Amino acid sequence: MKNDSEIMRLKQEEPQKAVHKFRRIFKPIVDAKAEQCPEVVAFCPHGAISMDGKLKIDYNLCDGCLICLRECHTGAIKEVKEE
Repeated sequence: MKNDSEIMRLKQEEPQKAVHKFRRIFKPIVDAKAEQCPEVVAFCPHGAISMDGKLKIDYNLCDGCLICLRECHTGAIKEVKEE
């Protein structure tokens, strides 16, 4: 059985492509404070978030689970209704 740190390492090495079994209702958006919560990159189960000077969300991979919103303690990630 793998421990949590091993699972996180594997998750970061091989991000899974999102399989959209349902339509995303909400999507996360980031503001300027997002650089203060880089830890959300590791929490995204689909590898949809990257950090290259600033936080970026790949909406092709994002399924709208909003784990990033819950894990960013600066309030820099908000949810908006998908159009």
